Amino acid sequence: FRVARIMDKAWEIDHICIEKALIVGRKIKENIKFFINVACETWLNPKSRSPEFFSGGLAAPKNVYFELKLKDLILDFEQYKTISDFFRSKGFGLSVDDFYDTGFRTLSYLEDLKPDYIKLDNIFVRRINEDPHLQKAMKMIVGVFSNFGSVLIAEQVETEQEKDCLIKLGIKYAQGYLFARPELAP
Repeated sequence: FRVARIMDKAWEIDHICIEKALIVGRKIKENIKFFINVACETWLNPKSRSPEFFSGGLAAPKNVYFELKLKDLILDFEQYKTISDFFRSKGFGLSVDDFYDTGFRTLSYLEDLKPDYIKLDNIFVRRINEDPHLQKAMKMIVGVFSNFGSVLIAEQVETEQEKDCLIKLGIKYAQGYLFARPELAP
């Protein structure tokens, strides 16, 4: 993607990747959630809201969640919010990736955006079972986001001890090598 950005082709490459992901998504069982990472350039590009963007047909939108990086979201929140509202009106969900900042401004953005899912960065997960201070922070995070109506997903869970501790702290969903390694689509 770095070369695509240099050549001003990031949107085209990302569009192909999203289109292929949506094709795979159509083959996935209806009760499975399907998350698609979307680059900042693609999300903000007006072409992403054109009929051309959806030309290949859609996976069941109610199961598809566009995943945005928190650091990108903060750059131009109002535009991200408008675009997020557009995709939600089409039936898609929204996920915010790499939550690591508990600053008030970030929390106010997330409260206004109301993402369906928030993925917690590994700084909150790594060795949480060994760190009482991190456990207290996680309890606070769980409390805050339960009021937003967002579901938390712990990223990069690698040990049974981390998983067990996260469950005790109220985290119901996780991803990481403990559960599965990345693999090619069927």
